[in-house]
Amino acid sequence: MQDFIKQIIAAVTGTANAKKADGDYAVLPEGHTLQDLEEYQERPRRIEHAISVSTARSFIKYVTDFSTDYSVVFAYLKQQQFKAVLDYHHPVNGAGWCDHTVTYSCPIDIRWKTWTGQNGNPLKQVDFARFIEDNQIDIVKPLGADILAIAKELQAKKAIEFKSGQNLSNGDIQFTYNETTNGAAGQLAIPETFTLGIPVYEEGDKYEVTARLRYRISDGGLVLWYDLLRPDRMEEDAFKAVETEINKGLADKVTFFN
Repeated sequence: MQDFIKQIIAAVTGTANAKKADGDYAVLPEGHTLQDLEEYQERPRRIEHAISVSTARSFIKYVTDFSTDYSVVFAYLKQQQFKAVLDYHHPVNGAGWCDHTVTYSCPIDIRWKTWTGQNGNPLKQVDFARFIEDNQIDIVKPLGADILAIAKELQAKKAIEFKSGQNLSNGDIQFTYNETTNGAAGQLAIPETFTLGIPVYEEGDKYEVTARLRYRISDGGLVLWYDLLRPDRMEEDAFKAVETEINKGLADKVTFFN
């Protein structure tokens, strides 16, 4: 019977779309058009819905309410996203429609976006100092007051000519410079590394992330930037924690793929 309906659909509408073969239809005499009667039924034939939720709890609840024995959850680390396909393929009966889905994108914390967004990006001396000053609250080592003092000193010494830089045994970088106004020489020391305390996700646990200071002296000017040490490891750890939460909340109701 289903094959017969498919043949009618193909003949009247010019399409072999098998999705339209399920349900009730009427052939209207005028023009011999095929009318789908789904809108007159008590409920749709099946759920065709793709939604996004904003919390892991909502994701767990939705999957719990609508999952079947063959629903699956895909975990996408690179996209920081989880997607459940509730009408997935049946291993015996064949392909599913895969039209009923729910997606949860892990909310990246603004502090993580700020520091990873500036990671490896060279800045002029004054711009780097302003960035550090604006975000020094996220730095846990050295103390915020020490970092703020260094930022202010960098801003104050914009009318100088840098000559060289060297790493000291105490973990600082010492810059040698000449004052352009009076020719006096001087030195400026700043930490070679500093440590951030920031979360990957909103309301998530904070991670200690090491930032290595980098510099370049060109035409007497100082260019500064930092390289974060393996931030991808923290992202992976945070993502795995959410995956564990979702898996536990679903109590193995669905199959996980990652």
